[in-house]
Order: sequence, then C-alpha cells, then structure tokens
Amino acid sequence: LPNSGHGSHGRNSFDPTDIYGYTAESLSKAVMDGITDLYYTVQFENDPEFATEAAHNIYVTDTLDATRFNLSTYKPTRVKIGEKSVELTGDKIFVTTVDMRPEINAIAQVEGTFDQSTGIAKWNISSLDPMTMEPTDDPMDGVLPVNSNGNGIGEVSYNISLKPNLAHGTEINNRAGIVFDTNETIMTPTWTNIIDRIAPESHVADVRMLNDSTATVHIEATDELSGPWRYNVRS
Repeated sequence: LPNSGHGSHGRNSFDPTDIYGYTAESLSKAVMDGITDLYYTVQFENDPEFATEAAHNIYVTDTLDATRFNLSTYKPTRVKIGEKSVELTGDKIFVTTVDMRPEINAIAQVEGTFDQSTGIAKWNISSLDPMTMEPTDDPMDGVLPVNSNGNGIGEVSYNISLKPNLAHGTEINNRAGIVFDTNETIMTPTWTNIIDRIAPESHVADVRMLNDSTATVHIEATDELSGPWRYNVRS
C-alpha cells in the first residue's frame, strides 16, 4: 500500500500510470522507413479506488535511451492537469503555472528539466496557495483531486527524434516513473515501437472478369512488421 501523502490526516493519494507513444495511421507501432519524429504522453491518475485525498506534488521522470534517441531534439509540448492544460514553448527547461480555480483553490506550478548528457527528463508539479504562492496545506487543495469524470487525470507530453540509421527490427522502449506526494514510485508499462525498414510487397493473385466492364481482383500482400493495411490500385 502507498504511504500517506499527509500522514497527520491519515489520508493518501494513489497513482496508476500509463504511457502512450507513436502510433501509425494503421494503429501499428512499427515505425516505417522515413519516420524520424516520435511523440509520447505520460499519464497519471489519482485513482478513486484507493485514493482519499488530492495529490499535492507530482513527480514524473522519464529516462530516454541515448542509443535510440537524438537527445538534443527533446521538446516538451504540453501539460494537462485535470480539465486544465497548457501548451509549452518547447524549451527543455521551463517553469509555468496553471490556475486550477475555481474548481480547485490552487495554482499548479510545473517545473520541467532535461539533462541532455543522461537523457533524464523531469516534470515536477506542485500545489501553491493562490494568495501566498506557498505550498498548500489543506489536504483537499491539491491540484489533482481524486478522479471523478477525468478531473483527477494528468498528462505530460513531449516530442523527440530518433537517431538516424537504426537497423530494421530495432526496438524503441520507453517508460516513466511517477510519484504522488511521499508515495513510492510507480512505473508505467513499457511502450515499444519497432523500426520497419522493409517495404511491403504485394501482387495480383487472381483476376476474374464478371462481364465486359466489371472484374474481381484478388490481391495478396505481406509486410513483416507493420502488416498490410491499405491497398492503392491503379489502372
């Protein structure tokens, strides 16, 4: 069980996590030849099944693999906290605020950092009192309430480019860790993309004339990783 975020109140916030990344139009996770830019969203929820109070401090850490990514291209793009969101400028190091009022009497301060030498990206989200801009002390004035209809779900998103010339079949694995208040770190599942350098192959297997103007055409196609998805037939 998680530790209490505010032990004197005997309450806790609780965090299930997830991560979403690049997906092709076909919904495949294979990265076709020519695709260089990936995107990720790390999601966290103050789970109503376990949590009894709002989360006051949220820490997200994602270590990006320097053998797979061009770390210089890391670009944070968006932060979403409950129903409020802010688009970011792409600066690797930033501080921004999100006014959670009137639903929550708090200001969310978001600090983002990125260490290009290690690939470690961090987002720290803290709850501040709107009047004093000091940390909130009311258990229910945290910026991420116990989830009800999506108000207790948050996200951080970023873009990053792949290193060139990754071999066919190379796996791109990514996951992040999230901490609510003083709880233990909870890791997201691992999101895996795979480099697909081999183009699909197709051929007409059979043509049957139904009449002078109509024919049925049977096409067979193979693709090792992505799988056939759409056919373009030209006369």
